Amino acid sequence: MKILLAKLPRPWIVDEKKDDGYTALHLAALNNHVEVAEQLVLHGKANMDLQNVNLQTALHLAVERQHTQIVRLLVREGANLNIADKDGDTPLHEALRHHTLSQLRQLQDVQDVGKLLMGLGTQGSDKKSSASIACFLAGNGADLTIKNKKGQTPLDLCPDPNLCKTLAKCHKERQSGEMDPGPHHNLAPGSGQPITTVAIPSTSTAAQMAAAVLPV
Repeated sequence: MKILLAKLPRPWIVDEKKDDGYTALHLAALNNHVEVAEQLVLHGKANMDLQNVNLQTALHLAVERQHTQIVRLLVREGANLNIADKDGDTPLHEALRHHTLSQLRQLQDVQDVGKLLMGLGTQGSDKKSSASIACFLAGNGADLTIKNKKGQTPLDLCPDPNLCKTLAKCHKERQSGEMDPGPHHNLAPGSGQPITTVAIPSTSTAAQMAAAVLPV
């Protein structure tokens, strides 16, 4: 695939959209095709910020499906973390909504109570993954204050006060320069000003949560 991408007579074909607005990168993110996503981004120079008919980027889809390797790839390579979909939701909104739904499923799934008490339920891993992704996004420049079309910020979707504090701390550490800046940038919504993307250090509280799920 690397060779094919290098020899494309029309490089823009990498970003060609289907009728539903999906590009090859959208599909790779949706289906967790990590190697394909890497080739498209690193060698095909795919535009990571293109939106489908629902205004979702590849990052929205990777976060929604909790495809952590693709989330890390897109963030590392400079995807815009603050693009809103048709509902006004950013990827951080999506991560925290998934975290909340995982908590509700834990309460409602009475047939799985035994597994949940033993820490073996699948919902538990979903919850952990969603929280880790949220921390990772916050630590890399995701805006905690953007409101969706319902007037909700990402933190409004987070019922866990401890997680809210962790997200705020991680975001504050990034702003104060306590985290090491990375080489990539995101644009703040409507400002045109770059936001430095950073790697979460292992000493950060939020990083410890993210590192539990997000591979290096």
